[in-house]
Amino acid sequence: KLEKMISKDMLARIKDVTTKISHAKKMGADTDESEKLLSEASAALKDHEFKNVHDLISQSESHIETEKTLDKRFVDLTYKIESIVATSKKFGIDVKDSEKLLAKSLELKNEDMEKAMKTAAKSLEIAQVAIDGFAPELESSISIKAKLNEWVDGELILVNKGKTLAKDIRISILGDAEVEEMDPIPALKAGGKTVVPLIIKMKSDGSVPLQVELSTKRIIDDTIYTKEKIETIEVPSEGVPSEEDAPETAPDEVDPSEEELDEIVPDEEKPPEVDPSEEEPAEVIPDEEKPPESAHIKVKKVVAKKETKCNLCNGKIRKGQPRTQCSCGKIYHQPCAARKKKCKSCGADL
Repeated sequence: KLEKMISKDMLARIKDVTTKISHAKKMGADTDESEKLLSEASAALKDHEFKNVHDLISQSESHIETEKTLDKRFVDLTYKIESIVATSKKFGIDVKDSEKLLAKSLELKNEDMEKAMKTAAKSLEIAQVAIDGFAPELESSISIKAKLNEWVDGELILVNKGKTLAKDIRISILGDAEVEEMDPIPALKAGGKTVVPLIIKMKSDGSVPLQVELSTKRIIDDTIYTKEKIETIEVPSEGVPSEEDAPETAPDEVDPSEEELDEIVPDEEKPPEVDPSEEEPAEVIPDEEKPPESAHIKVKKVVAKKETKCNLCNGKIRKGQPRTQCSCGKIYHQPCAARKKKCKSCGADL
């Protein structure tokens, strides 16, 4: 009776696996190995080799599930390739190499599933590279005559260096500036160029970095592409003309000694020499009555002989532009020095 119960249970399992094999066949899965194992299980059942029957049925079932999984992966993979190839051909993208490999993978499917999967994966890689290269590529540049704390009109020049049309282009500019919002650009063809009006107010002087952010969509599938770029805008200090507006005047001749840190006092301002024997004892001044050291520090107002940098605003001081130099060596735009009044480094009056 026990053997009959076991035999009945094994027959039910064989029937169940047979149904699974039939379903897998309909899906196109390779079921040869599973059918072979199940046939061996049926033969072993006749000889009442129950343990062997159990093992063979389990192996057959496991194999068919593996084949179904592999087959599903293959179907999903080839479907993805076919979709990319169809889209690519619609827009004239060359995907012939991908198509050849796809056809080869379908031929290999019934002979060697592992090789078929590898071939399909290579086909997908080639198709993906082809379609990824078919993308917009935006470049931008800003053209303005910047003024500190004043609204000015300028231009943002936009070029599409990519292989396809860029659509729904959006522009934002971040940094130490106020910018009037710019409307989205509906489209820019491959190789196209457009000039976008720019209204901007710079809020600091010197060399001011602005971050330009561009985003656009690819026409074939709405994939979003973004790009960031840093533009450095030269902003003159208040009261200092820009390089374009500055009059072309020859710089005053400056004695080379003015470049030195230690100030040379003219002879007429030098005190007369006194014989040490005739010199009266120096009056001792209490510390609280002594003038601050900065009171004796001199500054020079000269014309820059070469391009340098303002120690306050970090902006350029161009050749021929007025500058103020503290005896500690720090150099400033004259308007910056007048506004700050104290040397940023040593605290001396400017």
